[in-house]
Amino acid sequence: MLSACGNIGNKKFYDGSGGIQGVTLQPNGTVASFTSVQVINFPNLKTESDKDGRFVLNKIPAGRREILMHNKKGLGIRMSVWVVNNRLTLLSNSQSTLLPTATVTGRVTAAPRLNYKGIRVSVAGFELSTYTHSNSGDFVLPQLPAGCHTIFFETPLFKRAQKENVCVVPSDKHQLKH
Repeated sequence: MLSACGNIGNKKFYDGSGGIQGVTLQPNGTVASFTSVQVINFPNLKTESDKDGRFVLNKIPAGRREILMHNKKGLGIRMSVWVVNNRLTLLSNSQSTLLPTATVTGRVTAAPRLNYKGIRVSVAGFELSTYTHSNSGDFVLPQLPAGCHTIFFETPLFKRAQKENVCVVPSDKHQLKH
């Protein structure tokens, strides 16, 4: 006999919106003030923790959501959270403890004799981006949370290209060629 508790097939879990709240912490357990908190793939759903590391983010569409937290000290975390209609989900300290992030460096190449300076390099789903800073196409993309990401390369003159499954671990310095 198979039984289940709750309304697993019910749209109720995906209707409406809810929120998350928590306190961002550094790896040593101290408060991580002024940390950016955003919902991946929803660029307008973002906030910053206060001086005590506290944050609240409301009006998040209900369902499983990816949350990105990162600060200017090179710490960050990407996590999956269930957002429930009309509820405020409290993240535990272990969920909101920031870890060292990775840096992706690389070189964009294409047709010969092309100036590669100014090509936008971005990460799918959230607001981490940079531009190639030399004519040879070199770029540095800092503060990338651990995990696998899709990196986009774009310029107004050419079709957008992407590199999928760029996987990094904390404190990694990942070299990428595209």
